[in-house]
Amino acid sequence: VKPAAHPDGTSIEVVDLFFNTPARRKFLRSDKTEFSHIDELIKRLALSRFDVGWQLNHNGHSVRRLPQATTVSARQKRVATLCGKAFAEHAAYIENSAGAVKLHGWLLAPVACQSQATCQYSYVNGRMMRDKLLNHAIRQAYGERLNAEQQPGFVIYLDIDPAEVDVNVHPAKHEVRFHQARLVHDFVVSALSDALQQLSIAPNAALSQVANTAAPYQVVAGNSITPSRQRPDNAYPQAGSALGTENKPHRTLSWQATTPAQTARKSEGQLQYLTEQYAAADPKIALLTPAMPALLPAGNGYAIAQSEQGLVLLDLAATLAPAWLTDGNNAALLLPLRVKVTHDEKQQLLAAASLLQQLGFDILLQDSTAIIRAVAPWLRSTTISHWLLDCLPLLQPAEPVTSSKAILTMLLSSHRLSSAALLHYFALTLTNHQHWLAVPLDLSSSIAALNREQPT
Repeated sequence: VKPAAHPDGTSIEVVDLFFNTPARRKFLRSDKTEFSHIDELIKRLALSRFDVGWQLNHNGHSVRRLPQATTVSARQKRVATLCGKAFAEHAAYIENSAGAVKLHGWLLAPVACQSQATCQYSYVNGRMMRDKLLNHAIRQAYGERLNAEQQPGFVIYLDIDPAEVDVNVHPAKHEVRFHQARLVHDFVVSALSDALQQLSIAPNAALSQVANTAAPYQVVAGNSITPSRQRPDNAYPQAGSALGTENKPHRTLSWQATTPAQTARKSEGQLQYLTEQYAAADPKIALLTPAMPALLPAGNGYAIAQSEQGLVLLDLAATLAPAWLTDGNNAALLLPLRVKVTHDEKQQLLAAASLLQQLGFDILLQDSTAIIRAVAPWLRSTTISHWLLDCLPLLQPAEPVTSSKAILTMLLSSHRLSSAALLHYFALTLTNHQHWLAVPLDLSSSIAALNREQPT
C-alpha cells in the first residue's frame, strides 16, 4: 500500500464480477439486468445519503453523477433525477413528528399514481427498508384513493429512537421489528392520510411543503409512544376519518348489574355455580365474569341471565337487533376490504344502502367491486368477506329490525360471531331488563344430577 493521488471520497471498481465462481455464474442474468440491479442499489443509497456525492460509471461511461445535496432545492433536484420528472411534478414534501419519532419525505399525489411501482423507497434511521409494516401503513393511508391497479409512490424517511427498533430480523437487514409496532403504524397512517387529504385538494403542487397537521402524539414514561387523546382545533382528521368515517367517541363499557333484593337465593346459587363451571372449563371466562356477573354466553346466540324472576335464557339476536339499529357507531377497517360482486349483488347493495348505513356499514361501490371501509365495532374481528354476501338476501329495507335480527342469527348460529363480543359491546343496553327477549330457566334438576356425578 502506498500513497496515491485521489480526490476526497471513496472509489469502488468492480471488474469481472462472479467471473471465477461457476456455482454462482449460472444464476446471472444478462449484463443489462445485472447492471440495473447495481444501479437500483446506488439509487437507494443516494436517496439515503444526500450529504454524499455519487458517481456511477459503466464500461468507461458515466451513467450517474450526483453532487452533494446539502440544501432543500438540491435534495429536491436529486429526487427528481432519481425518481423521474413525473414524480417530481406531482409529489409533495411532508414532515411530521411525534415526540421522538419523525416522518418526512416525498409523497406522490393519488391522481398521479400508476399501475407500476416506479418509485417506492422507505428508510428507517437512514437504512433502506422493505418493511411490511411500513408498506401496509402507506397503502392504508392511500386507501380508496387508489384503485386496485394503482400503486403508491413515495420516498419516506422514519427516524426513531434506535432502542425502539430491533434490526436483527432480516439477514439483509431489510426489515425491522418495532417494539411499539401498532403505535408506529398508526402514526404513519395518520401523518400520511392528512398529507394525502391536502394533496387531493391541491393535486398539482410540485414538491411543496405540507403542513404538520397529523394527529398529535406524545411520549410517556418508558419511551413508549402513545397517541394523545386531545387534538388541536386546526388538526386534520385522523386515520379513521381518512377512510371516509368519523372517529367516534370512546365507549366505556362496564357491567354494573346488581341483584335485586327480591331475587331468590336459589337463582343466585345457580348462577354462581354456572360461573364456576365456566371458569373451570375455560380460563378466559374467568377473566370476563368479574366484569359481567349477571350474563353468561350459552352458545348458538343465547345467554343465561339473572332477572327478578330468576334465571332466564336470553335470545341475543332478538334482544339486540333494535339496539344495533340505534347504536350508530362504526369503526374503520385497518385496510379497506375489496369484495367482487355480481350485478344482482350490486343491485341488492344499492337497494339496501340506507339500511346498511344504519347498521354501521360504510361501503363504496366501484364497477364490480364493493369496498368495505367501516363496519360496526363488534364486527371488526369477524371475517367479513366470508359472510357479507351471504347476508344480502336477509336485507329487507322496509323491515330493518327483522333484517338486523336475521343477520345476527346467521352470524351467531354459524359461529362467525361470538356471543361474548356482543355481551361486551352492548353491556349498557343489556342492563335494562325491558330490552330482553327471554324465557324462564330452571337448572335445579341438572345441577343436582351433575353434583351426584362428581367424585367425593
